[in-house]
Amino acid sequence: RFPAQGAGWAVGEDGLILRQQGAEWEQVEGPAEETLYALAFLDESHGWAAGENGTILRWDGAQWALDFAYTPAEDDPSGATWAIYALDFSGAEDGWAGGAKLHPDGRVEPLLLHWNGRRWLPVDDVPACDACGFSAVLALSSRDLWAAGSLTTIPEAGDEPGAPTGLLWHWDGNAWTSF
Repeated sequence: RFPAQGAGWAVGEDGLILRQQGAEWEQVEGPAEETLYALAFLDESHGWAAGENGTILRWDGAQWALDFAYTPAEDDPSGATWAIYALDFSGAEDGWAGGAKLHPDGRVEPLLLHWNGRRWLPVDDVPACDACGFSAVLALSSRDLWAAGSLTTIPEAGDEPGAPTGLLWHWDGNAWTSF
């Protein structure tokens, strides 16, 4: 992710965060130990990274800090694990994090969180599906969100999983539309 000319960021396994300044890349210390999948920046001083276990970090221009930490017992009594694969922001007070909830029984559900400028809030009204999650989000405003993902059929015992099918949804601030 490149918030400015000659400046870039990358994330990866075990909380790895890399920063490019000019031609050089350097590892930057951060609080995450889990794999990070997504990055979003508004500018050089406002950035977010997210990944496994519902972890969201925030960059303030000087350092990374934990911005949201998922705690299964409090946030989801079902015991599901969370993973965030996508982040996007339309402004400093409007951001979205998309991913999936994996339940102990193997069910997969979409996961969506909304940033209101102060904190991350789980969005309960998400498209229903039995085996899907969000892998991309495009935030145009708090009332205009596109989310993409895939549906994978859950195999019967001994069968191979089915091929993933692409899914696209739009939120207009009132309801979801599926495409």
